[in-house]
Amino acid sequence: MYCLKQQDRVKILSAGDTSFQSREAFREGAENILEALLGKDKIQKDDLEIIRILSLIKSEEISAKNVDKQDVCGEVSIQGGSVSRYLGFSIKSEIGSPASLVNANKDKSQFRFTILKNGSTVIDRNEIEQIQSKQLDVSSLYSHLLSNGFDLQFSEVPGKALKYNLRMVDCLGLELVAELLLERARQGKPSERISNLIDIIVSANRNPIISVLGDTFEERRASLRYKISNILLAFTTGATVSTKWDGKEKASGGFIVVTKDGKVCCLELATRNAVCDYLLRSCYFETPSTSRHNYGSIYPNEEDGTYCIDMQFQVRIQSR
Repeated sequence: MYCLKQQDRVKILSAGDTSFQSREAFREGAENILEALLGKDKIQKDDLEIIRILSLIKSEEISAKNVDKQDVCGEVSIQGGSVSRYLGFSIKSEIGSPASLVNANKDKSQFRFTILKNGSTVIDRNEIEQIQSKQLDVSSLYSHLLSNGFDLQFSEVPGKALKYNLRMVDCLGLELVAELLLERARQGKPSERISNLIDIIVSANRNPIISVLGDTFEERRASLRYKISNILLAFTTGATVSTKWDGKEKASGGFIVVTKDGKVCCLELATRNAVCDYLLRSCYFETPSTSRHNYGSIYPNEEDGTYCIDMQFQVRIQSR
C-alpha cells in the first residue's frame, strides 16, 4: 500500500510495517526501471539496481501475478477534500509486448464450434481429411473453412469457471463473445479492435441474437457495446478464465496505463464511460500458441459424430 503524504514523502504499508520514502527516491527508481525496460528485452531479478528498487518500495516482485488483477494499492483522495479511500489498480504497460487483459489457459478458455456444410452437420470424412492434409496454421484454417462453403456454429464453452463468469456478467455473454471470435476469424485481421468487430457484427446482423438487442442499428450497437464493455471491465478488475468469480472487484480503483514512452495515465472506475470506451477501442483478441493450449485442429465429437474446432479466449490491450 502506497500513500502520498505531505512533506514530499510516500508512506508504505507492507506486511504490517509502516515506513516512509521520499518522492524523489520513488521518481528516481521509476526512471531507472523505465530505462532498464526500454534498453533490455527482459529485466533480470538479480540485477543490482532492480534489487535496490524492490527494497526501496518494500516489494519482492516488479509485477503481480496475472490472477491478482490488483498490481498496486494506494490511498486516493480528491484534491482539497478531507476523505480518502484505499483503492487497488491494475497496471497495463505498453512497453514491450502488449499487456494481457485475459490470458488463455488451455481447455479453461476454449470456445467450441461445430462445423457445418450447407447448413448441415453431415460432412464427408474425406473432405475433412483433405483439409487437414494442408497443415494450415490456425488462422488460415478458420479462413479456409469460412471461405469454402463451411460455417462455424457456436456449441459450448467447456471451462466451467469461464462459462459461469460470462453468464454472471451478462446472460448472453457466452454467445456474444463467441460471435466476436467468429467475426474476427471471418475478417482475418489478427489485431482488429473489438469496437470495429462490434460495428461489423451489428451491420451484418447475421445472428438472431444480435437482432434482439434493439430495433435499429443504433440501438443494437449501443446494446452490444454496453454488454461487451461490461465483460471487458469484469476481466480487468476481477474475473479470470480459471476461477469462478464472486463479483467483487480486486482492482477497485481502475487501471494505470504506462505508454510506450513511459508516460503514466490513470483511468479510474469513477470515470466508467471513459474506461469502457478505452477498453473497446484498445482491446483485441489474440491467437495464442496452439501447441501450448491444445487447440487449432478439426476433431470429431464422439457423442454425435459432428466435427468441431476450437477458438481461444485471449485478449490483449494496446492503445493506438
